[in-house]
Parts: sequence; C-alpha cells; structure tokens
Amino acid sequence: MKITDYITEFLYQKGITSCFELSGGMITHLLDSLSKNKNIKIISCHHEQAAGFSAEGYARATGKPGIALATSGPGATNLITAIASCYFDSSPALFITGQVNTYELSKGSKLRQLGFQETNIVDMTKIITKKSIQLKKINQLPEILCYLFELSMDKRQGPCLLDIPMNLQSKN
Repeated sequence: MKITDYITEFLYQKGITSCFELSGGMITHLLDSLSKNKNIKIISCHHEQAAGFSAEGYARATGKPGIALATSGPGATNLITAIASCYFDSSPALFITGQVNTYELSKGSKLRQLGFQETNIVDMTKIITKKSIQLKKINQLPEILCYLFELSMDKRQGPCLLDIPMNLQSKN
C-alpha cells in the first residue's frame, strides 16, 4: 500500500471527515490519495494560513484533531501562525507538510538548501508543537503517525507536525 494511501485510511479510521489544504508540488501524492476516499472532504483554501486556521476550527467544532496540509518551503512556513495559534489555545491538530526528496535534503551541510524550496520546517516548529517529526524511513510511518495523532489529543492538547519527503510519499 502506498504510504499516502495508508495515511488516508488512517485518518478515515480515526473519524476525520475533512482536511484543509493549499495544493503544491510536494504534497500531491497525499492529495491524490485523499481524493480517492469519498468519506474525507478536501477543502482547498486560498492560503496555507487559512488551511491551518480552518483545521483549528474543525478541531474546536468536532473535538478531533484538525488536519492541514501544505507543500514545502513557503507553503510550510505559511502554516506557522496557525500552528502557533493551536499551540497557545491547546487545539489538537496534525499538520502534514511535503518536503523535497530525501536525496535533495542538505542534511546539515553548510548549504542553505539543496532541493527546490527545501525548508527545515521541523526545527522551525519545534517550539510551537507538541512534536515535529520528519519521516526518514517508510516503515516508521505507522508508529509515527499514530504517535503524533494521539499526542495531539493527549493531556494538554495541541498541534503536531509530520514532514514527509516527496520520494517517500510515493513508496509502498
């Protein structure tokens, strides 16, 4: 099963009925998988910040984590204000960002970036999330996804972020 299909099925099993997004190149695999599930509505916004705040509103209205999706680079950074709002107001949310391919990551070198729109969104959001993780190996997805989803709802609720490189999104 393609990992983005796994994510879609996971969200469906958890009772998620809507995801909020602004489409971009590094999140297309997940959007494609979500579009095939007729039980989860994809709500496209005009800005990533709107997607993030919509996810927060969904969480407040349903009691379930809101889900917001964005592509890498400026798409991911445009989520930051909404992530901080979820953090300050203890709203459960899962923000999923696409990232450049693993072989395009600068991996801590002295380069600012190697891949187009590569942005270290995990480090940028560590202080305003309960946990931010970049997926490194596809076999870790089930454990990480479950952990982040449950963590967003545990004790003092809040946002978590999962960053997924493009080439891992297409893997089975």
